[in-house]
Amino acid sequence: MATYRSDECRTKSLALYDKQIAKLNMQFSDIYVKTSFGRTHLIETGNKSGKPLLVFHGGNSTTAYNLLICRFLLDDFHVYAVDTIGHPGKSAETDLSPRGYDYGKWANEVITELGYEKMLCFGGSFGGGILAKLMCYVPTFVIASEKDCLFPAKWVLPRAKRIIANCQTIELKGCGHMHVLPENVKKKIVDFLNL
Repeated sequence: MATYRSDECRTKSLALYDKQIAKLNMQFSDIYVKTSFGRTHLIETGNKSGKPLLVFHGGNSTTAYNLLICRFLLDDFHVYAVDTIGHPGKSAETDLSPRGYDYGKWANEVITELGYEKMLCFGGSFGGGILAKLMCYVPTFVIASEKDCLFPAKWVLPRAKRIIANCQTIELKGCGHMHVLPENVKKKIVDFLNL
């Protein structure tokens, strides 16, 4: 299945992508790396002297939009925000199955091609699913919302604690899927990533 319905859709989507990136008002670089699944695009931005952080966006979203809502990470981290392969953005339109471990293998190849053996990662929604494929056991911080219609905290958090070693969790009371994060939770994310 193609990522875009037509060349016109691709052109309009990428024009919106570029407008959203410009709204960051920060310097950034476009990076392309080769993976066995196809060429992958990343935006490099943030604090170049901070710890490297690989950021994954949600399904059928884009890195450009994700960086606008994850702006709170840019002061502390050297961010590599990746366009998920097979989703809107500037990466290859290769369609990977959400079953199995192809996304985990792809994410690992991106990290390797960036020149790292391991690195901090952050992702929401589908991006969090990619991270689940990537990790064997690394320190993991799972945030789930009480009223999430797709992944409610009452199911996600107990399972995360059961299947992920070295796991910390937070439940966002009264919140839904991809809810705007409260300032105290943003601080907890930054503190966790700075461990």
